[in-house]
Amino acid sequence: MEWLTILIWLAYTGLAGFVLKWAGRRGACDSFTARKSMHLLLGGSVIPLVAYVQHWYAMAIPVVLIMGGNAAVNRRRLPERPRWLTRIYPVAAAAIPSALILASWEWGWRREIALAILAMSVGDALAAWAGRRWGVRRIGGSDKTWLGAAANFGGATAVVFAAGVGLYQIPAGLAAPAAVLAGTAC
Repeated sequence: MEWLTILIWLAYTGLAGFVLKWAGRRGACDSFTARKSMHLLLGGSVIPLVAYVQHWYAMAIPVVLIMGGNAAVNRRRLPERPRWLTRIYPVAAAAIPSALILASWEWGWRREIALAILAMSVGDALAAWAGRRWGVRRIGGSDKTWLGAAANFGGATAVVFAAGVGLYQIPAGLAAPAAVLAGTAC
């Protein structure tokens, strides 16, 4: 069942990516909206993996694809860096986090990994949309806004609490502080 789940996940994410790119080319949405929608779809797609994928080596396929793709996109946005730094970036941004996620998966922390991925997906998308739409005050010299940071915190906190209590039957008294911590970390 776990390999069938991985094949369905691959087909789902491939189709979602195709549809969002097609919609972007047709003018139904801009590339920013398509990219952030894909973040949300990928985050939500982890939920069934918790139920049906038990082994780290099966989970390695989605984890490496997600983390590698994210590192590749983010690497293109980095300012000019020394050559040695650009060479270690994929290790720091994809290989090490992937190894930690897969080890945690094998140790049975599947719910926690799913909640963390949901928090990052929802928080990032909300931060980008709110910051781009209404954000005015920038944080330091970055392109991030205070409103985007607040949206990230609120979205990540809400999704971790709702999914923790609703999907994984985590008691609300435990889910609430975990949700606030996840929101702060995102």
